[in-house]
Amino acid sequence: MQRFYFDMPLDEEISIEDKDFFHQISHVLRSRLWDDVIIFNGDSYEYGYSIASINKKSITLNLKEKHLNEADPNIKIRLYQAIPNKFEKMDFILQKWVEVGISSFVFFKSERSSKLIISENKIARFQNIIKESLEQCSWNRFPTVTVMEKLDPGKLEWKSFVCDTRWERSADIRELHKQEINILVWPEGWFSESELEAFKKAWIESLNFWKRILRTETIWPALSFSIINGIK
Repeated sequence: MQRFYFDMPLDEEISIEDKDFFHQISHVLRSRLWDDVIIFNGDSYEYGYSIASINKKSITLNLKEKHLNEADPNIKIRLYQAIPNKFEKMDFILQKWVEVGISSFVFFKSERSSKLIISENKIARFQNIIKESLEQCSWNRFPTVTVMEKLDPGKLEWKSFVCDTRWERSADIRELHKQEINILVWPEGWFSESELEAFKKAWIESLNFWKRILRTETIWPALSFSIINGIK
């Protein structure tokens, strides 16, 4: 059954005025009166509604059932992503990280980041990508997106890890799947030597289970999936 995310209270009867929702219901799914849809708002529940009315301005839904969604992983991962060289890569990163269960995104400028300007319109686009990915993958928790000028590794709240194949020691992935952690991801060209040294001084550990070097937008979805599932 199709899932839709809306940041709103989900009562016994709701009326939704949203062009994209209307298009999906009327033209993509070709739904009819009393067909069922799932609505969720990130409160850990899924709400089963039936379509009571469809008109040009709104769609009215009646609540049929409500149940707890236990798909979200126990671990909370905050991604600190150094800004890459293309917005298309940022779109891909958002989409794939949501699919594996990320909790929040922080984009920051590293020494080797490209000078992309992330406007409010871009943030809105990012949130829409997250919404669409969330609807597809059955997670419930809506990840946040923030942008910062510079990362101070000494002020990170959770236990932090950076992947670098040149560091000899690596944390055991199997021990991380029930924790709250930060993962730091390089831009193209990796982190600079001074940045890596700052990470070490802040007691940020290495996390690596490959000797090969993968791209900034490909290694971390696979790695985070392994962490969430406790796979080595």
